[in-house]
Amino acid sequence: TLITAISDITFTLIDTLGRTVFQEQLTNVRAGRFSHRLLVPSSQLTKGTYYLRLQSGQRTTAYAVAVVR
Repeated sequence: TLITAISDITFTLIDTLGRTVFQEQLTNVRAGRFSHRLLVPSSQLTKGTYYLRLQSGQRTTAYAVAVVR
């Protein structure tokens, strides 16, 4: 992901009912290419589809994530 300016980044994992099941925030991330590894406690998640939302400033991106067992 490319960060265009110094900003806070919020990762939110959302279930299909719209409930937040995990959230992590990073502050003062520098502009440029960005990668980050999220450690989500998958034992607390049931199998199925979730949505990972990445918010940085005014920009929001979402990805579908599947939990399989």
